[in-house]
Amino acid sequence: MEKVLDWVIGIGLIALGIILLIILLDRPEKPSGEFGRAARLESFTLAIGLILWGILYLFMI
Repeated sequence: MEKVLDWVIGIGLIALGIILLIILLDRPEKPSGEFGRAARLESFTLAIGLILWGILYLFMI
């Protein structure tokens, strides 16, 4: 049972990262100002981090 939960967590993290990337790449509007670009970069970093964290989690199983 614990093994199944580990797989669900790992795949869920990867899925969340991919969903966030799709949402970010689908936005046509340009970020306005310095803070808009910083927030967008932070969101991309979060999405990539979630994907990598999920992959590492799956390899740790």
